[in-house]
Amino acid sequence: MRYAAPVSVLALATAALAQDQIVHVGTDGSGNKILGFTPQSITASQGSVVTFVFDAPGSMHNVAQSSFATPCEPVQNGFNSGFTPGPAASGDTPATWNLTITDVSKPIWFYCAQTTGGTTHCTNGMVGAINAPAPGATNDVSHFVALASSATAVGTPSPALAGVEASASAFPTAVSSSGANSQTAVGSSGATSQTAPSSGGSSTNSAAATSGTSASSGSGSAGSSSTASQSASTTGTTNNAAVGGVVERSGLVWAVAAAFGVALL
Repeated sequence: MRYAAPVSVLALATAALAQDQIVHVGTDGSGNKILGFTPQSITASQGSVVTFVFDAPGSMHNVAQSSFATPCEPVQNGFNSGFTPGPAASGDTPATWNLTITDVSKPIWFYCAQTTGGTTHCTNGMVGAINAPAPGATNDVSHFVALASSATAVGTPSPALAGVEASASAFPTAVSSSGANSQTAVGSSGATSQTAPSSGGSSTNSAAATSGTSASSGSGSAGSSSTASQSASTTGTTNNAAVGGVVERSGLVWAVAAAFGVALL
């Protein structure tokens, strides 16, 4: 009986960890670029976190909430990560975006609104779903993809953290290979504003305006990030951010595992 409580605590911690999932934006999850989300459809539980990983090098994508009826147009009051670049250099950690599921009673549909380069990402299959109806239903993922492929309009919403059935607490962030770069891309035009590294060796990619232009400016020696940026700190706890394609465990879960000599990897 004396072992029942520790096992129960560890089981609960492991179950909570398993709820969180990763969706790759613009790749197949193995580093190969595609116009799509991988996986395209997932089932998420109430309160769980879906981490979108922008790991397509040289690409610019977003995650915008839509509806089943209009896959390539923003739903009213929906979330939008903002256009976010993939890794700029080898060794850079891709930007990530944590979306918390707040209502599992309805499906959550989303798409990429990028239309640059003569290619419309949404109509070419870059759509996805959370808690979609089972295959075979008239409103399952396959029907959603079909509707997207025949869409005649693609809407570009403004960046938004709060959505319908899901919300985020911050815009996408990433850490460069030097470990000192904070990046946030939220412009509805897909442009980003870059701040040059300070004498302290840190730099910031801050939110871009909707003008479609890119601006560069030198930062002060303090190396502080903009208020729109979420810096990647080393406080000892994490917020389910994906680093290298793996969702980091919180300090609490590791503490539970360490207490009973159990590895969670």
